[in-house]
Order: sequence, then C-alpha cells, then structure tokens
Amino acid sequence: LEAQGRDDIARRGHLILSLSGEALLYGANMSLRADPLPLHESYGEMAGHDSERPMSELDFNSPAAKILQRVEGLRQEKEELQRQLEERDHRLRDLQEKLERLELENERQRFPGRVLTSDVEADCLREQLRECGVELPRERDRRVGGSPSILRPPKTLEDLSREVEMGLSRLTFVGNQAVRHVDLLQVRILCIIHGKSYCLSERDRFDVATGHRRNARGLLRKKLQKGQSWQDGMQAAFKYLIGLHGAWQAVHLSVDEAGCTISEPEEQQGSGYPGMQTLVRLHEVTVRIADVLAAGEKEREAFRAIGLPLLNDFVTFEASEGRQRLHIWSWANDAQEHVQKLKSFEHYLGSCGVDYALFGTGSMKSLDQLMAEVYQNRECTLDEIPQTSGESGVELLRTVSLVQVSLVVEVFRQRRILTSSEQYLDDGRRRKISQLMVHKKRAGEAWQDALRRGLQERLGVSPAIQQACFRWEEDAVEYAETVKWSQGFPIRTQYKVWTISVSVIDTSSPHLADLGLPAGNSFVSREGKLGPGRRGRLHVWCWTPMEGDDVLLDHSLFEGTGYEELCRSLREAEHLVMQTSQHAEVSELGLEAPLQQSLKSIRSSIKKVVNFDTEATKIDISKMIRRSTHQHPAIAQFIASNFTRNCPAVTPTGPRMARLNSFSYSSEPGSSNEPTAGGSPMETADEVMRKNIGNLDFDFFECTPVSQSVLECYGEVALRTLCKHALHCGMDACSRFLGRVQKLYYENPYHNAIHATQVCHGGSWLAKHAGLSTKQTSLERASFVIAALCHDVKHFGRTNAFCVTTQHALAVLYNDLKVLENMHAATCFSALQADEEGTVLDRLNPAEKVAFRGQIVELILSTDMTEHFSAISKSRVRREAPDFNLENAPDRLFLAQMCLKGGDICHSALPWKIHKEWSSRVATEFFMQGEEERRLGLPMSPLCDRETIGNLGKSQRGFLDFVCLPLFEELAAFGEQHLRKLASLAEALGSTSPRLKTENLLQEHAVKQLRANGMRWIEDTEDVDALVQLLGVTQ
Repeated sequence: LEAQGRDDIARRGHLILSLSGEALLYGANMSLRADPLPLHESYGEMAGHDSERPMSELDFNSPAAKILQRVEGLRQEKEELQRQLEERDHRLRDLQEKLERLELENERQRFPGRVLTSDVEADCLREQLRECGVELPRERDRRVGGSPSILRPPKTLEDLSREVEMGLSRLTFVGNQAVRHVDLLQVRILCIIHGKSYCLSERDRFDVATGHRRNARGLLRKKLQKGQSWQDGMQAAFKYLIGLHGAWQAVHLSVDEAGCTISEPEEQQGSGYPGMQTLVRLHEVTVRIADVLAAGEKEREAFRAIGLPLLNDFVTFEASEGRQRLHIWSWANDAQEHVQKLKSFEHYLGSCGVDYALFGTGSMKSLDQLMAEVYQNRECTLDEIPQTSGESGVELLRTVSLVQVSLVVEVFRQRRILTSSEQYLDDGRRRKISQLMVHKKRAGEAWQDALRRGLQERLGVSPAIQQACFRWEEDAVEYAETVKWSQGFPIRTQYKVWTISVSVIDTSSPHLADLGLPAGNSFVSREGKLGPGRRGRLHVWCWTPMEGDDVLLDHSLFEGTGYEELCRSLREAEHLVMQTSQHAEVSELGLEAPLQQSLKSIRSSIKKVVNFDTEATKIDISKMIRRSTHQHPAIAQFIASNFTRNCPAVTPTGPRMARLNSFSYSSEPGSSNEPTAGGSPMETADEVMRKNIGNLDFDFFECTPVSQSVLECYGEVALRTLCKHALHCGMDACSRFLGRVQKLYYENPYHNAIHATQVCHGGSWLAKHAGLSTKQTSLERASFVIAALCHDVKHFGRTNAFCVTTQHALAVLYNDLKVLENMHAATCFSALQADEEGTVLDRLNPAEKVAFRGQIVELILSTDMTEHFSAISKSRVRREAPDFNLENAPDRLFLAQMCLKGGDICHSALPWKIHKEWSSRVATEFFMQGEEERRLGLPMSPLCDRETIGNLGKSQRGFLDFVCLPLFEELAAFGEQHLRKLASLAEALGSTSPRLKTENLLQEHAVKQLRANGMRWIEDTEDVDALVQLLGVTQ
C-alpha cells in the first residue's frame, strides 16, 4: 500500500478481507479518507494477485489467503458453539417445565393445610371467637342436609383454622374484637395486540367441591402467605391460577417492579366471617407480556392456551391451598387512565358513605357501569345532599331522567300496547320483567330527542320511519318524580319520568314487519353490540291488550273454528254475569262479591284468548317432549339443533347408487294402492315409472341397475308432458339437464340421487292429495318437479351447523344463512343454463323465466329444517284464514313449500322396509359427520356419535312423533279441507259420482303408516337390534 502511495491508512492498521469481499479494519488510530480504497484493488494486491489475471486464478497459498481461511474457520467454530449452547438452553427449559408440571401435579394430589383434628382444639378456638362476638359453624354441621347449595356456603371454623395454619391470614385479638389480617396481591396483566392494550380479568369462578359460582369480574388476585414476598406470590399465582410455568414467565413476562404499590391495611366488607373485622393490605403489580405476534411456533402454543393472540376466553383449573376451583378468564381493552379514574371514583363514593363493595354482587351493577352512566353516557347525575338520617356529612343522590313510552297499535280491532317481557344481558343472564319501553334521557337532552333515540336504539325504528308511521301528542305528556333506592346501584335515586303515548298509524308498513305488525306478534330486538363486556342486550316484546280497553275481536278471522266459539261463549258469559250482578236481590243474598270475582276471571280469560300469540309462546315444548315415555335426550338435542333457530367439501364413500334402464320390482305387502310390477319380470324403466307414478309406496331400492339412472328415468316420466306444455322444449334438452343433475349428486349414503327422486315422488303425491296439483299452473308444476329433483344437488353429507362451525367456504359465501339450500338453488340454475345445444329455458319469455326462477328458489330454500316448526304454525293460521284460496298464487306457493318439506321426510310414511332402509342410511351419514368432527376436535353434533346415541329405537320414535307427524297431520288437514270443498261442489251440482266420495289418503294411509312405523321402532325389538348391530351403535 505504501508503494502505491496509499498513506491514507495508518501504518499500524491491519486490513483483513473476508471471503465475501467486505473490508474489516482492526488496529489503533485508524482513519479513512472521504474516497475509500476500492475493494477490488486492495483484494488483489493483498492476495498477491496480478491485476491482469482473472480473479478465478487467485493464489490461495499466499499469506493473505491463509489468514482468510483461518478467520473463516474460527467463525464456523463460533457458530457451532452458539448452536450447541442454544440446544442446551432449550433442553434445560424443557426439563424445568417438566419438573414444574410434576410439582403442580403433586400439589393437586396433596391436601395442604392442617385441619382441626380434635374437638378440644376446635372448642378452644370457638370459645375465644365467641368472646369477641364471632360465631362460626363447624364443617360437619355445614355438610348436614345433603347436596351442597349453589349459593355461597358460609365460612366455617375449619376454614379459618386452615387459612391461619397455611399462613394466608393471621388473627389478633384486641380487647373484645377479633381482627383478621390478610396480605392480598393484585396483578394487572397487559398485552399489546395490533397497537391496542388488553388486560386479563377473571370473569367467573366455580368451586368444584360446593358447586358455588362467584361472578368475579376482577383482576388476578391471590393471598400472600406469611413471609412470602409479592414476587414469589406472583409466580405462584401465575403457576396455579393461570397455568404459566416459571420458565415461560422468565422469558415472556416483564414486571414493573418500580410501579409496585403497597397500600396501608384497610377494612374489607363481605369477608365471609360475620362479626370479624378484616384488614387487607393490597399489593398492586403490573405485568406486561412480550410481543405475542412475533413469537415462534413453539411459544405460540403457550400463548394459545391463554387465549392469545385472538383474545379468546379461556378456563384454568386451580388445585392449591386446599381447594379445587375453575377460573374463567377474558381479555378486555385496557386503558390505564380509565383505571385511575375508576379508583378515584371509588374513593369519592366511599367518602360519601357509599358501600362500593356491593357493586357487582348479586343483581347489582358494576362500578364501571355507574361511572359510564355519569361521565360517558351522561344518563344520570350524582348530587351531594345532607344526610337524611340527620347526622353530619353528606350523602349522594342519583338523579335519572326517564322517558316511558306507551306504544299503542290496533290489531284485529283491538288496541294493544307494547311491553317488554324479558331481557337477556351480555353475560347471559335473563331478566323477567313486565313494563313499558323505558329509555334514559341524557343531560341537556329534550324528551322529544330522547324518545326518538329510544325508539331507534330499542326497536330499530329510524327517525324517518317514526315520522311516517308514528304519532304522539306533546300536550298529553305526563311528568312525575319519585325517590327510592335503585335496584341496580346501592344509592338512593330520584327518578324523573316523562310518559308519552305513541300511536302506530300505519300497521301495514313493511318497515314495521320486524315489530310483529300487522298481526301483533311477539318479537325480539337488539340494543347495542352483543358480546362479553359490550353491554348489549336482547329485548323480548309483546303486544298486550290495554288495561280497561274494550276488547273488539274480529271473529271473522277464525270463523267456524273452536277458537271463535270459545270467544263467543266467553262474551256471552261475561254479559250474563254482568247482568246478574246488577240484580237487586244479588246483594241481599251475598252473591255480589263472588259474581264480581267471576266477572274478573272471565275478562282475564278473554284477554288471554284474544292475545293467543303471546299465550302460545308460553307452551313449553321441551316439557311435552320430556313427558313422552318414548323420548330420548339425544333426539331432543337433535330437534333443538337442526329444527329450530337459536364442513370440508368431501365425496363420501357410501354405497353406490343404482343405475338402471329396467326394473325388477315387487310391491310391498299391504300397500294401500296395490302397485304392480307388470306382467314380465323385466319391464322397461319407462313402463315401471309410469305404472307407479301415483303410488306413494313405490320402492326405488328394488331397482336392478342396467344403464340409466333412477333420477334421469323418473324425471323424464314426470316432465314429459310438462316439457311440451309448460317449458315449450323438447325431451332432448330435458334429458341432457337430468343427466347433468344426476352426475352432480354425490354418492352419499342418504343425500343422493335416489333420495332426490324419492322426495320428488313423495312431494308430488302429497301435492295431489292436498288438492294443490289441480290448482297449479303447468309452469308451477314443472318448477315443483325440478326443485324437488335438485333440492339436495351437490350435497356432501354434512349439515348446515357443521358448515357454520367449521367456517366452510359456503358458510362464508352465504353469511351462515341457509348455507346448503342456497348452494343447491344456485347449482340447480347452473345446470339449467349449462347446455350449448339448447336449454329447457330457451323458449320461455322473460316474465315466465322470472316466475319460474322465483318458484324454484323459494321451494328449495323452504327445505331448510330450521324453519320446520314455524312453517307448521304459520300453516295452521293460514289454512283457517277466511281469505285462504288456492286460486291465489301466494297460497299455492305456500302449500307447495309444505308439500316439498313433507316429501323431504316422506320416508317416515312409507312401509317399514323402505323406512328402515332410509333411517339406516341417514344414521350412517350422521356417523360419518361425527367421525370427522372427532378428527377436527369439534363437539359432536346430536345423533352423530354412535358411541353415545343411546337407544336408537326411542330416538327414531321421537323423531317421527315430534318432527314428522305434526307436518303430515297438517297436510292431512289440507286434504280434508280439499275433500270438503269437493263434497260441497258435488252437492251443489247434484252429482252422485263415486269419484267425489273418496277417503282422505293423507290421513288414512300416510299418517296411519307413520304412526305404525313409530310403534314398530319400540315393539319390533328383533328388527331394531339387528339394525343397531349393523350400524355399530352403542346402546
């Protein structure tokens, strides 16, 4: 370098070049010029390289090259040593965690603390406490009386002795006063997720031994043992209460020791030891969790155990200090400023004589809710007033302004008022109330604005709809003031109430359908956001008859029914009793009071009968199910989860479906329609289908496969005339469509192409005997057949609930609503339109296409079983309505939906052999779902676990009695109504044709066979046991 004139680098400096070409300078007094030495020049000179030779011919035997090789070797040795050290640290941490787990397990097996072993010892302590006015029961006395109560049990003498022996508290006796001293550690655990701070709090606590539940709603707290530092107590709390081992704590937790505060001993209320003073010294510590999102895969398992990073609630089991408890923890958004304000607010309440220890206990609201009402929502004020007891000092008076709304509507010529019957709070608690809509008025807010805001927040009615549909008189507003103790806070409260009567002037508005109008049905509304800590709630509303208002029932709505007769009889009885009570001799005979009581009872009954929607909701269906001796709990859970409102795409490997062109068919013995298979043993598919198209008991499992599928064959027979008269297309287009549908059905045990054919066949039979098919247009009949054949297309053997639980792509696509049904409808129209040679829709005009699509979509979506019972209830009301007429398109569509729902479960009304085969297949498909749920670690759906299903016969009987039978009886009622109309028509025409004097096959055949199948599940034990053995069910 000196030879080159490079004197800018000090002579005492040494230049070493790494193999990567980076320059490393070592030595003292080194400096570089602004224009550093080009690396490629110095590299060649140091390595003895001629600049005219290529770099690949570098001489590695030069001194510089040897230095580089030595440096590289040392670097590799250093990396190897670091790797070995890291492996050793990992092994040490694993061993330490195993050791702590063993210690934890040993702690759970050990019963710490000393119990009073002798009556002498116990009597001495009891007498000493009695002298101080403290009376504690013995543990053996508390246990007398059977099972433990769900209420918090009283503390016993043994509890106090155990606490003292373990060092969790100490007793002192000052004169005639027993004082209990406790050191309590309170830890605030914080974590940062996406820039927001969240705090861990205990939401609930369950004592395993007593069954007592304590609504904790607080930070992590633990009593410190005698001589135990808060650092050791904190580690023990993390270990036993949350399950975080010491090694994990050391790596991922940082403790703010400088911010630890220790308060002076203060008296604590509600310690569980009546008559004993308890002094608590509180140690408050803040702990922060390291960056959760930057953790490795191994550390994430531990984070997931405490609900991170998704901020899920989690449960831990505590087995220490002589007790076993379950703790439920939740993460909530934390703000240190909010905490300080809460402490200051608590101190302020205490200085004004408010017992803040009562907040959050029993039915009392939390301190945080009161502070939010005062400062955040401005829904109340706290005023200092002289104490009412006459003592010196002040007390607080809470002032709340309320707007009470009397929302009145006329339903069936009777005035009804809106009342709230129930509320469901964000923590799952249910409150039974019966009051008008009440809303809090904010400070400085006019009652008109509070009214509009209340209608919007409580009922979801926007101001624009309020202006269009509601009216109220500002001159008729009533105002009143009362002072009493609040039910939610331990503070005397002054209530200022504005009562406003609001009338609904447009009950037919579609915007009020969510309010149960115009029928006056009960409904549910949501206020705020639901979820833990969000303070949202659900309101259950009822339209109840107004007190003192004359009931004007519209009897024409229920003309000819038992309901109308009952209402008329009650009216007549009311009139008769009222006239009798006014007779002059009644008072002399002493009958005035009994008659008045009877009149009151009759009027009460009239109001309940008129408001039958509300009364019907009080019927406890679950009790009806439990009272049935043939019912099993599994079917009750199944009905609740699949037939009421409250899945990977796989191809199942079930039995292969029959593909056929000819049938070898034999009829079921005892069939009411006496089906025949034809004279020859091998008939063409077309002949057999046409011969049995009107036979409900046709057995599709008796088909011998040859070439064409059963769905294609049946569809061609059912659509042959409809293609010409309704769709105006040729059979070639129809056959291609049916072939595509056939291929789109998976080979599931139950939801396959044979099931679709069976549903189409059964639904068409029901539509015929319910009087629907003769009223349908040809386009409606075509849409019914196509909807039935496609109602389960591409079904993959899993339920809607499974798709929602697993967040299947279809559930995400359809927002968890009618997931499979929406997919079936969409797939149906994809198959209808996917034909380059011409589709069945090509010759329909635009209006016909719209009507055709609307019919199919409505029919397929109606097969959602969560609407099963509501559809039956609507059907009963609609069938008895005076304006019900199958000449109207909406009524035809409604009955078509009912028939398709009946066809979907029509196997329950088929002969035993066919019904048993379908039942076996659906059970097999349920078990396949259960096995996948077990693999995915999901809770097992009802009736999907072959090991816990219980009595299969009773479960099937319950399904037939409580799901299938009500639907078929309702369809039979439509059939009876249809036959009555035919008889009336025949009588008017003077016809005596025997064709008009037929029996109701829906009742005499379908319902009768369904009942027989239900009995057979109980009585035919041999057949049922064979099926149980075949399915591998654990009875």
